[in-house]
Amino acid sequence: RLSTVESFNPATNDWATEAPLLLAKARSTNSLIGTTIVAAGGLTDTAVTGDNEGYNASTNIWTSLTSDPTPRSHTCSGLANGSLFSAGGAAGAAETAIAVNEAFSLTRNKWTNEASMPQAVAAAGSAVNKGLLYCFGGSSKISIPPGTVYNNVQIYHP
Repeated sequence: RLSTVESFNPATNDWATEAPLLLAKARSTNSLIGTTIVAAGGLTDTAVTGDNEGYNASTNIWTSLTSDPTPRSHTCSGLANGSLFSAGGAAGAAETAIAVNEAFSLTRNKWTNEASMPQAVAAAGSAVNKGLLYCFGGSSKISIPPGTVYNNVQIYHP
């Protein structure tokens, strides 16, 4: 779990160290909303977190945002219709997949409940195309060995 943040400048082919995350974590849900990078949820050294923070590249400052009401990691996520969608993921000590789907609005600094996923899934691949959130595959839990591995696509229409 890291709090380290670095940026790459392709014009100079150089990396630079930026302000660290407020909370060291891994497997967070991340997206650029307008000019703010949002890092929500993820794993700390001890548990999943609902921590949510935003980064302003102009000021090099992270600020706390409204926490995700469903602490989790390994979500299917993407930006659609101006909101960050966080679907499924792994929650609790058993790291079991959940079907919860929530959206974060940066302008309102608020999470809203959305329609649940038909199949609870963690660690699904994700993409957004034409305003639709696609969740590819995933597993019933995050562990070694993994739980049931799914070979499907779930599509959310915000």
